[in-house]
Amino acid sequence: MKKTVALLILIIFAAMVFASCEDKKGEDAKEETKEEQTAETSAETEKEDEKAQEAEETENAEEPDETEDDTPKFYNKLTGLETTEEISKIRPVGIMINNVKQAIPQQGISLADVIYEVLAEGGITRLFCLFTEYADLPETGSIRSSRDYYIDLADAHDAIYVHFGGSPAAYDTLSARRTDNMDGISFDTPFYRSEWRRKNMGQEHSAMTTGEKLVAGIEKKGYRTESDARQPFTFNKEDVSFDGENAEYVKLKFSFYAISEFDYDKENKVYLKSQYDAPHIDSNNDEQLSFKNILVLICPQGVVPGDDKGRLSVKFYGNGKGYYASDGKIKSITWSKESRTSDYTLYEEDGETELLLNPGKTYVAIFPTNGEIDYK
Repeated sequence: MKKTVALLILIIFAAMVFASCEDKKGEDAKEETKEEQTAETSAETEKEDEKAQEAEETENAEEPDETEDDTPKFYNKLTGLETTEEISKIRPVGIMINNVKQAIPQQGISLADVIYEVLAEGGITRLFCLFTEYADLPETGSIRSSRDYYIDLADAHDAIYVHFGGSPAAYDTLSARRTDNMDGISFDTPFYRSEWRRKNMGQEHSAMTTGEKLVAGIEKKGYRTESDARQPFTFNKEDVSFDGENAEYVKLKFSFYAISEFDYDKENKVYLKSQYDAPHIDSNNDEQLSFKNILVLICPQGVVPGDDKGRLSVKFYGNGKGYYASDGKIKSITWSKESRTSDYTLYEEDGETELLLNPGKTYVAIFPTNGEIDYK
């Protein structure tokens, strides 16, 4: 009897232990199921997040920044530098500037966007200075007389031409073309005489102007003040270096009398101009003239037969060769100008690829075929 009771107790205990184990297995199974479900849910959530992120990235890639792309940019037509819409539309003014030694230092010319240097007669050169923001000019000059080929340059830039007198050929050209111009001989609104210059340099070196007077003269003449005409220069959007020969010093010998020299300023990445063995200075601010670009455009030049003053004929039309210097390098280029009245285009040496200038101020030498150029 005792054995039977003991066996019965043992059987009941075993059953309880077995039931307890089964319950634990069930609970473990339930926990595992919950963990698996949680893991699956988490994985699905992660996938959905990844898809959402990919979709957002794709949308951003397909839809560029509207603010950046839709904001129009405007550029100064003479320098290629970014500016305001108002300034980008301004029709430039071109002023004839005296460049003989007796008339220096000049005033106001450091504010020019483009300066041309061309021979006149007797080995001297004159400067043709183009200004976009001419309304703000301080005292500027001294202003000298016109030659017909300078009018070609003014027309190439659709500029209002400012001069004080002119050669017979210049007056014939102005009359034939009806070029918008202001001449100090017959129209005094934009001009006045500097008493200091008259006393110290002479009457012929004393004609001056200011931005205020230029604006008054243009208004009185009723000339157009905006321009969308094509300009001779095309610019890179930013500074671009090119392969070329070293040109940290450039020397242009126009004649026995007129020699322009340029030293490259590495820090500011501009060329500093000198003449008459001294820095070329604007006495308004004592700044040396500086340029991002130097263009040397070579063309035939010679004395006009029978001209009693030895005036020149400058044949800057057709096709020709030249040089372009920027950022301490120089390379050969070509130019093309259909006629005296047209604008012109600059090309790489191949004569087909249009030359792109670096943004900034430009010096242009209309250089004689017998001139001497040196660089190193």
